[in-house]
Amino acid sequence: MNIALNLPQYRFANLLTRCLCFVSQAAKTRTVSAGHQREEVCDMDHRSTITISKPKGMQVQCLSGSVWITQDNDTRDTMLAAGECFVMATDNRALVHALENAQISVANTRK
Repeated sequence: MNIALNLPQYRFANLLTRCLCFVSQAAKTRTVSAGHQREEVCDMDHRSTITISKPKGMQVQCLSGSVWITQDNDTRDTMLAAGECFVMATDNRALVHALENAQISVANTRK
């Protein structure tokens, strides 16, 4: 995975989910890889963006705030408010953008 930024990047692994995330704090951008994780909870600042690679079968649930979801090569966009969720139907890269401070859960529903 490459993030096209000339900024320091910080890498961390969530031990419970084995999800690798690459964070560029200055740009408020996080990349979540689909891997074998079961669930990842992400706190999102207003106007921050999370990129989900190969998201087919991934469920995004908005726990608080509101987010906008768009996928490459798909003209449909989805907006979620607290309590709503959306399951990705394709493996096209997805962007989740916080319309305000938000918390989301990204879960792998693939078996």
